[in-house]
Amino acid sequence: LSGHSLGAGVAALMTLRLKDRFPSAKCWAFCPPGGLMSANLSHAAQGFVNCVVVGKDIVARLSVVNIGRLIDELVTGLAMCKHNKNDMLLRKMSTFWRHDRADQLFHDYVAIPDEALEVLEQYNQGIEARNRMLELILPGKVVFLRPRKTNNTRSSWDAVWMAPEEIAKEGIIISPHLLDDHYTITLEAALRGAQFHGGPFDENHAAYFPPRPESFPDEASSPFNSVV
Repeated sequence: LSGHSLGAGVAALMTLRLKDRFPSAKCWAFCPPGGLMSANLSHAAQGFVNCVVVGKDIVARLSVVNIGRLIDELVTGLAMCKHNKNDMLLRKMSTFWRHDRADQLFHDYVAIPDEALEVLEQYNQGIEARNRMLELILPGKVVFLRPRKTNNTRSSWDAVWMAPEEIAKEGIIISPHLLDDHYTITLEAALRGAQFHGGPFDENHAAYFPPRPESFPDEASSPFNSVV
């Protein structure tokens, strides 16, 4: 089974459902949603589910926990900010102010004004329940297509294995590429770029995929059979 974006998530879940009836079923999920499986279920699916994640794709990093972390960072940034929102908007639109240093834009945490600090502390007290939520991650094994830069410009791509937990830990990365990297046209370009990078490849899955790590279980030894 195979799919892209939400279809990739459906394909991964369908493969889990079909595994008992069709033991040879496998899945290639391209840019699936990040908050899809628990860590235990994701590890159990490593023998037959493979994900492909491109660059800073926001969809592959989406989960309730990561969205919460992003909101936390925004709220903390607002409390630390030295300027009002209109001033910040004008600075963003102006090329002259666009490269301000962090110390020109933000207070140190210990120097947050009392009024903003009080609001921030009230907010932090309200997020304790979310910190106890189960974090969901990408399913199975992850092939990460990463851009290689020359003079701050993407010049080529290569492919590496990453654990799903590493992608989740990165969180949502604010970047001009967070949506572009989800598009199929970028996925195709990244796959073609990685194909000509000259690294090792798995002949079963074309030249742009890295070799299968020995540490990953094969289908016969997959712990999926013991997962309820």
